[in-house]
Amino acid sequence: MLLSDDISPAVEKGSQTIMPDSFLEAYEIRVRPLRSKTYDRIDDFGGKSDLFSILSMYLQDLKKTWSTDPKDKKVLRLVGQLKKENRELCGFLEFGEYGGMGRVVDIQKQTERYRPKNQDGLLKPFYFRFRLPKKADEGITVMERRGVHGIHSIFWNRFARWFNDQYPQFRIDVAPIFPDELLQQSASAPLRRLHLIHYGLSDDPAELLRNAHIEENGRLDIIISSSRNKFLPNGFIKLAQRYFSAGSDKKTLSSAHEKFKADVGLPFPIHEIKATVKLGNREQTVRLDTSEIFRPWYEISEEVRKGRKEGINYKKLGEEAKLLIDGLQSRLGLR
Repeated sequence: MLLSDDISPAVEKGSQTIMPDSFLEAYEIRVRPLRSKTYDRIDDFGGKSDLFSILSMYLQDLKKTWSTDPKDKKVLRLVGQLKKENRELCGFLEFGEYGGMGRVVDIQKQTERYRPKNQDGLLKPFYFRFRLPKKADEGITVMERRGVHGIHSIFWNRFARWFNDQYPQFRIDVAPIFPDELLQQSASAPLRRLHLIHYGLSDDPAELLRNAHIEENGRLDIIISSSRNKFLPNGFIKLAQRYFSAGSDKKTLSSAHEKFKADVGLPFPIHEIKATVKLGNREQTVRLDTSEIFRPWYEISEEVRKGRKEGINYKKLGEEAKLLIDGLQSRLGLR
């Protein structure tokens, strides 16, 4: 087993942590020559470089020298052991912020324990797993996310900057892998609201709905909403379904957007379209006019969430991450 208890982050004995909603974020990673739209093999880009070895070295360096940025005041480091086996890398990255004002208190005794200094940062561990197959032009990355907190953006943004300096003739592309079931559920879900947004207002209110304006002093919001406990008519649902069926394909999305504008017939451009759909007992609002309408989040099981006193069973999480990558690798047609 690639993941074992010895790389789980240390937790104070006897502690009880309440974990927010946890997910696994899934992305594909590729390497392409600068100004090219075609991708090289990740294990042999440029005819001599292997992304697996490069990422392994970069991660090991994060254990020796932490990644800090005085602009955003965020710190990232590798904690514990980096596991490497069969073209896979997994372990834990700790992430946090420093330089902020605040106090550390004991909530049971209701006393102040510590006033952090500018160089102090609170670090939280996040699990990651990368698979970088041989003879393939893409790999799969999975990272833990808890509530609004995750490490995907900060890790890949910093890695991309470092990679650009080391390999200036190549670029790293990272793209989300959306859950199929989310697209399918949303496409058939009842539609509660459509929210159309036009950026820019005219100085003349009488002209507001008659002509297109691109002044930068406001925006126009048009909300088409159903009555309480009701849904919009089928005609509106069909408009939204064009976007859902497009998925993340930018060309198909662009075509759906042009058809939507023609059908609605507004005399000004629509810059954003949002739809609120009912999924089970909850409502979800998604952007329709962009390939980022959904989040590449995959839920983890209750067994993972409540398996240990620490609030999450990292050994089980590693097993679920491996199964998720297996499924995604098959779905993407990777060997």
